Amino acid sequence: MDSNPSQLPDRLITDRLLTYADAARYLGLRESTLRAKVLARTIPFIRLGTRATRFRLSELDAWIDSHRQPADTAANDQAVEKVG
Repeated sequence: MDSNPSQLPDRLITDRLLTYADAARYLGLRESTLRAKVLARTIPFIRLGTRATRFRLSELDAWIDSHRQPADTAANDQAVEKVG
C-alpha cells in the first residue's frame, strides 16, 4: 500500500495517530495546553510505551463535538434587532 495520504482509505485517514505537535496544531492549542489536558485526563489520548503519546484524529473530532455549545437564538435575535 502506498503511504501517500490521498491513496489511503478514508477509515485510515480519520484514524490516523497524531503527535503532540500535530494534535495541538489541529486543535488550535499550544502544546503546553494539550499536555496539561493529557495530565488532567480531559482529552482522549493513547500512550505508546512509557514515553510516546499519540492522539487519534477521529477521537479528537469526537472530543471537539462533545464540547459544542448550542447557539442562543434569543441573544442572536436581540443582536440583529440592535443592528437593524
